[in-house]
Amino acid sequence: MFDHMRIFWPMTKKIKMVYLEQGFRKLGAMIVPSAEMTNKAIESEVYPFVIENGGKTYNVYFDIVSATDLIHPEFMDGKSFYFKVHMKKEDLGKCPRFYPMAQSAGSNRFLKYLKMIEDGGRADEILFDVHGVFLNSDLGLRIRTVKLMKQQSWKAYGWVSYSKTRGAVPSDILGRKMGYFDHLESQRKSKLCLALPGGMRKSYLTFRHVEIWGMGRCCLTINPTNRVILGDPKDCWIEFKDDLSDFVEVVNYYLEHEEERERIAKNGKAYYNKYLTPKAHAQYILNTIMEEKNK
Repeated sequence: MFDHMRIFWPMTKKIKMVYLEQGFRKLGAMIVPSAEMTNKAIESEVYPFVIENGGKTYNVYFDIVSATDLIHPEFMDGKSFYFKVHMKKEDLGKCPRFYPMAQSAGSNRFLKYLKMIEDGGRADEILFDVHGVFLNSDLGLRIRTVKLMKQQSWKAYGWVSYSKTRGAVPSDILGRKMGYFDHLESQRKSKLCLALPGGMRKSYLTFRHVEIWGMGRCCLTINPTNRVILGDPKDCWIEFKDDLSDFVEVVNYYLEHEEERERIAKNGKAYYNKYLTPKAHAQYILNTIMEEKNK
């Protein structure tokens, strides 16, 4: 049991680390800022922390990199616990004490927004059929999807904003970069919310998936299952092919079938509550350590 935890923590403002820190605090842990942990960290890649409890210590590394399959074998000594976001399925079980880790929300302000919803600070109304607002940071899927979405008769809310890394956006779907709360608010007012990968990645769970599920909205996405997904969720999203050949058909079907859409949205919310909250992230790490120690 972890009843009186102290955790020696690296000093960083990286979202995934702050998200996890909040989870440990919710479990009653004392977070001790540590210059040693800060110095050992590989900035924007891997962050170490040490859990101290009942006279025992546990060394943990959190690999937050989602853009590549980067792994740091120098930290995998068979004694430390190494957690990786977006672990490839073929890497599962490859190294001793190497574990998958769940995705977080895109900002810690998301938790504040959720609290406002729960406290009744936001009216619950649906204004849009389909939502898809993105940065042009991928290899074209976002542009193709939003373009097709805007060509339909749906009440569509969406555009793609310019990114230096990927260049021009067609003028008919070019839009501004949205503020974070505005983005969340417009998603919450939509029947179907698009979540699509960025960068060079073909498929995986993003910040957007987490936020859509957390708000209890229905997630529309391509197959994200080429990476390890904690809990092996079922029926938590609506899926379409990445060549968009069935996109219009899929969207039309679920716009016409509200009960099915709402059931999937509720499943997504339940999955968020069980696996994706800050507290769930922290509890997962502690449970993993205890399971390993009890073998």
